[in-house]
Amino acid sequence: MRTLSKSRFGPAPFRMPWGLALFLLVIFAFATPFNRSNSGVLSDLHFDESIQALESASEHREAALLCLGIFALLALMRKKRRQLRINGALGWCLLFFSLLAVVSPAWAEDPSLTTRRVSIFILLSLGALAVAARLSQVQIAALAVNVCSATLVISLAAELASGTFHPLDGAWRFAGVMHPVAQGWNCGLLLIASVAIAIAWPQRRSIFICLAFTALLFLVLTRTSTTVS
Repeated sequence: MRTLSKSRFGPAPFRMPWGLALFLLVIFAFATPFNRSNSGVLSDLHFDESIQALESASEHREAALLCLGIFALLALMRKKRRQLRINGALGWCLLFFSLLAVVSPAWAEDPSLTTRRVSIFILLSLGALAVAARLSQVQIAALAVNVCSATLVISLAAELASGTFHPLDGAWRFAGVMHPVAQGWNCGLLLIASVAIAIAWPQRRSIFICLAFTALLFLVLTRTSTTVS
């Protein structure tokens, strides 16, 4: 059976980053954080309320972000890694935005709050750089598919377990273990990454196209225009 599977689909044109995907899934589960109480939210729930709740950071969230920063620094200090470089005008714009964000506490109305947010931004940026230094572009897409699809499955399981999965209810929004807007970002990234893998791996294109349509379906169920725009 294993031989038939290989002859039908062919070997993957890249190595799936399973270990890194599991690590980042755990990090995001504590840093987001995943919360079953988001299941069954109504359409009048404001994203600002979720952000304010997130500002009261728990020890688990701080520890997860610290682990992400340590991982990023270790990965960036490795000798065997990809060469990082600024790619075109978009790269320079991102660099300028990052520098602007780092110095933003200087003119912020609440410097302490802004500093905390900038610190989180720096840790996430270092994590992104570490991933870019270790993986190829197609591997990064595969990493996104692994993490986002696992998050979607966990969210759907949370909705079904709590009995709050009501897609025909006009006031209901698919959330799962995060706010519907954040869930929309998750589904949107899963959609884009699945299409990228479908192009890179023609032997399994149908599987990833189906995954992309599944992500699109749940993106619609989040009923958020922020992600689509």
